[in-house]
This record gives sequence, structure tokens and C-alpha cells, in this order.
Amino acid sequence: MLDQRPFDPARFASVDAMSLAPLLAEGPVAVIHTILAVMAFLLGLVQMALRKGTRRHRMAGYVWLGLMAVVALTSFWIHTIRTFGPFSAIHLLSTLTLIVIVYGIWTARTHRVQAHRRSMIFLFVGALVIAGGFTFLPDRAIHDMFFGASQ
Repeated sequence: MLDQRPFDPARFASVDAMSLAPLLAEGPVAVIHTILAVMAFLLGLVQMALRKGTRRHRMAGYVWLGLMAVVALTSFWIHTIRTFGPFSAIHLLSTLTLIVIVYGIWTARTHRVQAHRRSMIFLFVGALVIAGGFTFLPDRAIHDMFFGASQ
């Protein structure tokens, strides 16, 4: 149902309205999942700015892929949306994420630079930007955390 209240910009800009309660109510796995996803997003931005092929790039890349793997794995214990039994389309994305992580490591180790670049950008955009964007939809914990509960 659409919100029938008049638009109030202060409602969206108020720091006072933000609360961690909706996220904390989802349980410790969701909290860990969210914290690591934010860390992966931030490190991913840094990683894109780093000079490629250096030791720093490789080390940051392994940390980033580790974060992404744990984010994908923890999603299998989050069942707020149930489409196929206890799972949803997000769990298919998590499976794809794990596959792309392995593929990305393989392409880097075999010096397939363009394939590696494409797979890592695909992973960043698909698993963090797009999937992360969906967490801001109404009736989701992240939306409620930033904007208050949907009514």
C-alpha cells in the first residue's frame, strides 16, 4: 500500500529517525551479513581506485573476496523472504556470487585480465549495488533502519 502522507523532506533527512533496532531485530546473522556487506562495498570502491596488478591490489582483492564469500554464505541463514521453501531469488544470487568468486580468482591467476575485470565489476555491481539497493525497499530491515517502519 502506498504511503498517503504528504511528502516531508525532514522525515528522510532526520538523523533522529535512524535506528538500528530493525536490523538488530533480524538477529546476529543479519547484523554480521550487513556489516560485512558494507565493508565489502567500501573496500570494493577502494579496490577499483588502486593500481591494478600490484601486491596491494592482490591483498585487498583477497580480503574483498573473503568478505563477499562470507556475505554470500551468511545469506543462506537469512530467510525473511521465502519464495522456494525457506529460500528466495537472493539465495540464487548468493550461489552465483560464490561461483563468480572462484571464477574471478581463476581468471586472475591465469592472467585473463579482461575476464577478471569483468567478473569483479559484475560481482560488485550485481551483488553489492543492485542487491544492496533492494534492501532499501519498504518492509525491509535496512529501509526501516533509515526511514522508519513502512505503514
